[in-house]
Amino acid sequence: MLFLAPCASAQSDTEQGELGDVKPWRQFFSKIEQPILIDINGLFGPQTAGRSVIGGVEREGEIVPIEPGLVNLWAQANSRRVVAKPGGYILRRTRNNPEFGATNKRFWMLDWLSGMSEDQLASLASGKAVGDLDPRGQMVVTTLANSLTGGYGGLTNKENSFKAQVAANVDLFMTLPSGQGSMHSILSHKRTWDELKGPPIEGSPLPPFEPAPNNPKSVILDFKEGELATLEDILLRLFREAGIWVIPDRRHMPEPIFIKGKWDSYALAEAIKIYHEVEPVFVGDYAEEVAKFAKSFDEALETLSRDATDEFRRLLKMAEDGQTLTWSQLQQEFPETAASWQFLQGQEPQASTKIRLEHYVTIGVTGRDKNGNVLPNSVTFGTPRPTTSPQ
Repeated sequence: MLFLAPCASAQSDTEQGELGDVKPWRQFFSKIEQPILIDINGLFGPQTAGRSVIGGVEREGEIVPIEPGLVNLWAQANSRRVVAKPGGYILRRTRNNPEFGATNKRFWMLDWLSGMSEDQLASLASGKAVGDLDPRGQMVVTTLANSLTGGYGGLTNKENSFKAQVAANVDLFMTLPSGQGSMHSILSHKRTWDELKGPPIEGSPLPPFEPAPNNPKSVILDFKEGELATLEDILLRLFREAGIWVIPDRRHMPEPIFIKGKWDSYALAEAIKIYHEVEPVFVGDYAEEVAKFAKSFDEALETLSRDATDEFRRLLKMAEDGQTLTWSQLQQEFPETAASWQFLQGQEPQASTKIRLEHYVTIGVTGRDKNGNVLPNSVTFGTPRPTTSPQ
């Protein structure tokens, strides 16, 4: 006998609890007609296209559905691998990315930049259409999609155009007399909002779908347009409706899964086996990894800051050396930077207010819609210089 703790089987939209809202997942994968099982543990839900004003009326945004040919790219950017088995598709966790291997995701951008010549990096600092980026660059941008207008669907919408721009960045931090914090960023290259037309991001098609083999004992479990459930929910339903006994690794039992479509019971059991597959534990020399990407960071920072303003380069040197300065010093020695830092009336800092500096290599992504209007959401991702100490 299968012995499982009692639990509910399929959950309604209003009974998702800690699993979250199923509706965004249903909408996002609405164009996928085949059965699909996705390990969503640790993933953010699909994002809306943002609010819009039509005829003076503000309307909520909608989830932009993913095209079948772009599921692979989404999966790879989210550390998932598409496995096709007769009867359905499984998106399971993986450490091995096709572009970056087992490299920690926090180092992907530095890994990408490390393969560039100085001319290529300088060109990217001026901005480049995301569809013109190499596959590694497109993968980096795709990891940022949830912060863009329309999320992943907005990024891959052929009517939108997005641009990526790399820069060196210095952030200045202070605590105002009111006790509130204030932060100001300066860049080696100004963010430009010009429209860059380029080809859309291209994905790779899903493997051909194969129907489940005929089995006289098969039972169809219909998850319809999609449900959010734990592995325990699915196993209990499989046992109750199809009499199939699966002995799982109980550590996976509470993990969330999005599952949709009509699953053949034996195909679903095979899908759960794939879900359970564990890759070899990654073992590496962290100090060597950090040293490699610290070198990439230093090289990118040097190239990107070479043609920056004198104020930027001096502030960057101070940030690298771990120095601080006061508001009075900033006004006297870096007047352009001080003048660009805006404060509410009555919130201006005192002369002795201390300013802390941090520096990054960043990538910024901005977009326009089909009419040339600037999309309201842009994203900047910055990575500090890697160190062996926790950050």
